[in-house]
Amino acid sequence: MKHILSRILSAALAAVAPTLTLLALTSNAHAQYTETVLYNFGATGDSVFPMSGLIFDGSGNLFGATKLGGSNDSGDAYELSPSSGGGWTEDILYSFFGGTGVSEPSGNLVFDTEGNLYGTSVAGGSNRTGTVFEISPTSSGSWTQTILHNFGGGTDGKTPEGTPIFDTKGNLYATTAVGGLGFGTVVELSPSASGHWTEKIIYNFTGGSDGSEPGGNLIFDAAGNLYGTAFGGGGTTTCTTGCGTVFRLTPMGPTWRFTRVFAFGGHDGTYPSALTIDGAGNLYGVAREGGFTKCTGGCGNIFKLTGPGTNGLWKETVLYNFTGENDGATPAGVVLDSADNVFGAASVGGTDNEGTVFEISPASGGGWTFSVLYSFQGQTDGGIPVAGVILDSAGNLYGTTTFGGSLKDGVAFELSPSPSGGR
Repeated sequence: MKHILSRILSAALAAVAPTLTLLALTSNAHAQYTETVLYNFGATGDSVFPMSGLIFDGSGNLFGATKLGGSNDSGDAYELSPSSGGGWTEDILYSFFGGTGVSEPSGNLVFDTEGNLYGTSVAGGSNRTGTVFEISPTSSGSWTQTILHNFGGGTDGKTPEGTPIFDTKGNLYATTAVGGLGFGTVVELSPSASGHWTEKIIYNFTGGSDGSEPGGNLIFDAAGNLYGTAFGGGGTTTCTTGCGTVFRLTPMGPTWRFTRVFAFGGHDGTYPSALTIDGAGNLYGVAREGGFTKCTGGCGNIFKLTGPGTNGLWKETVLYNFTGENDGATPAGVVLDSADNVFGAASVGGTDNEGTVFEISPASGGGWTFSVLYSFQGQTDGGIPVAGVILDSAGNLYGTTTFGGSLKDGVAFELSPSPSGGR
């Protein structure tokens, strides 16, 4: 069922947190973007139900992963390439085996400097509790898989759900939703000259004021600090298990110092799941629930965190609260352009309750302007985008939907500003 794709938990809304700042908002539902379906998933032995987002290589090809499908129905990694005569062609780079191999990749893939792809899986591995993996091109044109780490399901964590990230030294960082002390971990994987990777836990969540169940993605700032989100915890009492946190990990020699950047309280957002950062070090993200809306538990919002102030605290500005109507609900990540316009996808809602793609732009008189760029119909155009969007240099947006398309197993799409409309 579609609703299980959205990890929404019921939560009691409470008073606004003291650090919350609300800005005046205007709405424009008439911005014109045109959708092109690049690929329909679902052919026999093909990728199905893409729940991860897309990434570009330097030649304009798109790469992604699916949680299911492939020749072993344990998911695959694929490439979409533009054809000379128009249209796009899919090449399945690797079908995961399941079992003790990789199973059910989660989050987005990432490239290293040599063109190898890396990702995480929530299942599979020697302990069936998830992996970090690499797939690499060979001289024959095929791709080969290497499991870099098998999570043990205990103190080192299990069920990695987010997108991994490299630092400048080639170390790889990821989160596990559970394990460690029971509430999830942040781990570092370091390569050795022999080709082996060593895992180091750099933080164990306690489930208290620091948060619990980290996921989404990790990001670095210019100073080498690592930021992420925890889906629950935070120490507030307005949500049954906490409304979630944004955290920072600061390298301190061989250790890392944990700082809670922000704890959500319900009305200001619940269950944060993705972050991005601008050139000034401000954080932008989505809360999957919460906000002043009519949805049970709230329909989610887009937020900005600015700080730290003189008191060390960060200030939250809610850029938009979703209503669950034509604007959408349950946002799935955001991306910034060079002018700090915010683009993203809402997994559900819209005119046909199949999700939307939206833009939030700074308004000339202050505040922010919200626009629906596209509302999915759940037909051949696709439906239920759960992984956000990416931008190319021309301002076109790319993403995936989990359902819809001509084969009803999801699509990869492009949205382009219409010459007569646009932003």
